[in-house]
Amino acid sequence: MKKKHLFLLFIILFLFFGCGSQKRVIKEDGLEGIWRTKEPKYSDCSLALTEDLIIFASGHIFEVLDAFLLKSIDVNYILKVRKTSKKGKEDLDLYTIYYESMEKQEFKFSFYFDPSDGGKIIFKNQKQIEWQKEGELKIKIPKDDQWKMIHDASIL
Repeated sequence: MKKKHLFLLFIILFLFFGCGSQKRVIKEDGLEGIWRTKEPKYSDCSLALTEDLIIFASGHIFEVLDAFLLKSIDVNYILKVRKTSKKGKEDLDLYTIYYESMEKQEFKFSFYFDPSDGGKIIFKNQKQIEWQKEGELKIKIPKDDQWKMIHDASIL
């Protein structure tokens, strides 16, 4: 009986602590912030990452009186992050972000990260284009539980 309780406790602790820590890799590895590319085709596009959100935007993400100056914005809730260490020609880690849209559709987004020279993100499907960190996202983003509540209500 004791073994069964210990096993259940282990499972609960693993789920509680193990799953939640997956998203911390975004902050710990220096991925948090606003990313842009010099590629002319995407000159008006931005990508922003926090521990809880992945944001794709057309226009420029920056803070002006707590507002975004954007043409369009796609805010998504991060469900989990998988990091795979690569050994080989590029020696770059592969990150896969699993996220959910406001419409409750699930997607995944994969990219390589090169931490040298301030950091570069290279999309898995566009290896010829590099995205550089432009800065930090300075507007207030709700904490995980607050965001989840807003997201579930679909009122953002």
